[in-house]
Amino acid sequence: MWCSGWGADFINVVYGLMNAVEFRRPLAFALFDDDIGWHYSAVKGDGSHATCPKKDLSCYFLPLTRCTPRKEQTDTDYPNITQVFEERYVAVYNYATRPYQWLRREVYNFVAKLEREIVTPCAVIHVRRTDVVLHGDASRKYYPVSAYVDLLPQDRRDHIFLLTDDADAIDEAHEFFPNTNWHYIERKRFRGTEGGWENQIPSKNPKQEVITILGTFQLAQRCDTFVHGHSVFSDEIYRAMTQSPNHKHIARLRVDANDNIFSADNVKSVKNLQKTLQGKRKEKNNNDDNNKNDAGTSSKEDGQESSTKSTSTTSKKKKESTGERTSKTTATD
Repeated sequence: MWCSGWGADFINVVYGLMNAVEFRRPLAFALFDDDIGWHYSAVKGDGSHATCPKKDLSCYFLPLTRCTPRKEQTDTDYPNITQVFEERYVAVYNYATRPYQWLRREVYNFVAKLEREIVTPCAVIHVRRTDVVLHGDASRKYYPVSAYVDLLPQDRRDHIFLLTDDADAIDEAHEFFPNTNWHYIERKRFRGTEGGWENQIPSKNPKQEVITILGTFQLAQRCDTFVHGHSVFSDEIYRAMTQSPNHKHIARLRVDANDNIFSADNVKSVKNLQKTLQGKRKEKNNNDDNNKNDAGTSSKEDGQESSTKSTSTTSKKKKESTGERTSKTTATD
């Protein structure tokens, strides 16, 4: 079993289960390194902060089979069953992730604290960054938050549930869309590529990460529009959203629909993003300055008009006052 990312790991689990059922073969899951364990059950690299002694799926989920992992019996030579993969995926995934009661309670409490904060109707955007530019020829692109927001219909831009592994994306969202009601989960995140290759747990708390992931799937179900780029985790989010009893249809939009998704050139997107944001900041500052100048000119004109009216009124009153006195004087004379 791999230790890559949540979506990638469970594609392997689901694919293994499908093959076992399809070809009536016994199935057991083995980790490449038993001492380190599955990276959502223990910290990747050193196996520390383990959720349970086995450091595998059994820390969170009910047993998948009765078979015991034995690496020497591992067989990966089996036919391709791609044609039935997607249609069976949800059912098999749901079976593979049947949580223990303690985990159900933790996820329930997690969702209960946050779900009322997410105002509907809403959209979900998944801004995947961090190590996607560290994949060599298979690197993916960093997109500005605005690229996701621009794809949303106008009536789904007020309340957005932002899912991201990059703390910079949250700052960016607030900076360029200050009037949007942003919802996101408060958790430790890396900035850009600082976490390195496939280091998904900056908190070094695998248990809390799993609770957060499962809770995120449920929270996303409150929204009916989803914008994302290529990511198997995005696929999991979308599948979760489609299982919501509240929405018959989920609008799904891709930020990378017209781009070359995998390319070594996408490594440059880190610097390109910074240039794009600098340009947007300059444009925003210029607009702010123009608005201030317009407001100042308008205020000055209003002041001059008010002063003119005041002078005219004073002059009129002075004339009326003088005329009154002259009249009275004439009458006395």
